[in-house]
Amino acid sequence: MAYGVIVSPSVGEPYTLSEITDTLAGYVSGLVFDDLPDVVVERARLLLLDFVGNTVGARYEAETTLQLVETAEALCWRGGDATVLGLSADFAPPAAALLNGALAHSLEFDDTHAAASLHPGATVIPAVLAAAEMVDANGRDLLTAMVAGIEVACRVSKALVPAQHYERGFHPTATAGTFGAAVGAARVFALSGESVVSALGIAGSQASGSMQFMANAGWNKRFHVGAASHNGLVAATLARQGYLGASAAIEGDKGFLQAYAPAPQPELAIEALGEQFETLAVALKPYPACRLAHAALDGILDLKREHRFAVDQVKSVEIGLSKLALDITGQPQSRKRRPRNFVEGQFSMHTCAAIALQQGSLTWTDYKQLWERGETKDMADRVSVYHDEDVEADYPERLSGRVRITVGADVFETKVDVPSGEPERFLSSDEILGKFAGLATSHIGDDRISAIADVVANADKLNSARELTRATLASETGLLGEAAAE
Repeated sequence: MAYGVIVSPSVGEPYTLSEITDTLAGYVSGLVFDDLPDVVVERARLLLLDFVGNTVGARYEAETTLQLVETAEALCWRGGDATVLGLSADFAPPAAALLNGALAHSLEFDDTHAAASLHPGATVIPAVLAAAEMVDANGRDLLTAMVAGIEVACRVSKALVPAQHYERGFHPTATAGTFGAAVGAARVFALSGESVVSALGIAGSQASGSMQFMANAGWNKRFHVGAASHNGLVAATLARQGYLGASAAIEGDKGFLQAYAPAPQPELAIEALGEQFETLAVALKPYPACRLAHAALDGILDLKREHRFAVDQVKSVEIGLSKLALDITGQPQSRKRRPRNFVEGQFSMHTCAAIALQQGSLTWTDYKQLWERGETKDMADRVSVYHDEDVEADYPERLSGRVRITVGADVFETKVDVPSGEPERFLSSDEILGKFAGLATSHIGDDRISAIADVVANADKLNSARELTRATLASETGLLGEAAAE
């Protein structure tokens, strides 16, 4: 696929690492819908459907929605014509980007990219939607911008070497995601390559997000994603107005990679650009829990289905994880067995394993109803986690996990190399709709979910992106008593 660049090497010569920002900007500015393979377009539609389901579901199910909307009220962010999905179409565009991003991530149910270790769609799509409403973009431009943003977010995060970025205390979704959101919005605005460079330069001064939220399961993580969407939209809008951003924001001596990672691999940001689509490597979550726990959860559910043991017969459950998974979902074990709040339980391997063992499933409803029950705590006491060298060797290319369950005198064991929802085991459209229904049926009904899904399925045929955003709104009393617009 051909695309423009600002600084081009001689024919046949590779791009140099001093040209990363320019190369990405040229790719974004030159990308058109017809450049996208059919498989990428179809995957983008499914990622969009999952995003919409998570965001609309969180409008009703997330305990932080009220605070987000009240903050928008307090900051006078109402009165625009941008849409917060499932809520209202009278927000300022930056506010809509922030709220949609935060909502998309609020249930810990959004998309993931294993090698990049981030949630690309949840950061990129809100900025793209807000930008699309600003200029009344069509569905083809919406999908093209989605892909452009996801490609950049994932590539920049891979170049960081995510595990090392985590060790420095950063959250890759919040940091690298800001660049993806910026170029996604920039592509909607049809910015030139030079202007996309400026958008990236401005985004580089806003990329932030600390993992300190793990200390008390604070709500920062949800805000991280919304802030990345908001900051990316602002960066692209400033560039659209001619505001000059820093050059070489990604690879410069004081740029993102050098400042945020001890040993970055810059070449990964542009490797096979335009030929290999990171969009096809994005996974969807079947369980509302940290993605690093999913392989082990698959293993638990597989063993329970295969051996049909009763939960009260389980003596012990041993789970082998990578170091990062152990740090985030497994330690300290005493606290993970007794999460102090809803979010902490979603990052507890012990709690999620205990629910899966009891139910033989881990849906949103399963988690919501069981996470703090005494039976779950009793089972969590029988769960232990450890660092598994084979699982470690798989990371980050594969987010694997090992499970060993002792039932009476029997020991059942399995290692899941590829968790469900990864590209090799991608969720079907029916499974994605099942997620959406599990979150929102009781609030908006199956008919409305089907209607929204139909609009998303035909996203490339939409004359205006507003046909999608407004399809999520119902004629009902909204969160704060306002009538939601059709």
